[in-house]
Formats: sequence, C-alpha cells, structure tokens
Amino acid sequence: MAELGCTGISAFWCPRCGDCTCERAHDGACCFDGKNCPLHGEASKHAETVSLDECRAKVSSLAHEQGVELTTNDHETVSRFAQFLFEKSRKEKRGPNADSKGEGDG
Repeated sequence: MAELGCTGISAFWCPRCGDCTCERAHDGACCFDGKNCPLHGEASKHAETVSLDECRAKVSSLAHEQGVELTTNDHETVSRFAQFLFEKSRKEKRGPNADSKGEGDG
C-alpha cells in the first residue's frame, strides 16, 4: 500500500498527522495557529518541505523592506501562508510524477 501524503497546510485533518486542534472563531473559521496543533502548531512538520524558519526570515525581510510592522500573530500567520505558497509552487514546478527529491516531469 502506498504511503499517504500530507494534506495541504490549511487542512482540518490529515491521514498522516491527525486532526486540527486550533481554536475556531465565532463563525467557525480556523485560526491556523494552535500552539500544539499537529497540523498548524509551531513544532508541526505537516506538509512541510519548505522550512518555516526560511519563510519567517523571508517575511521579516520583506516587511522590513516595505516598512510594514507585523504583530507576532500576524507574522506567524503570514509566514505559514508563505510556506504554503512556496510548497504549492514547488509542487507545481516538479510536475505530477516527481520523485521524493523533487525531480519529475517539470
């Protein structure tokens, strides 16, 4: 049986990592920053092939260049979204038959 891959970073459930445990807003929307969430917590490796630290550094650099001050929560949210976008971009570049090293049709 083939190993199941992680779902996307905005998932509420993943076959490898489990259920999202982030708090929900009054309208039921996920905050995507639950401290101990197996999908979105700081220690989570869910759907990660792009380092979150690398994304944090890029977000800090871009915010500084643009003169934008981000709160700690905003910075974390933007960094995780950047990580999602970098991962999506890498997957699209690799193509549908990419191997584990990211080499494929692309």
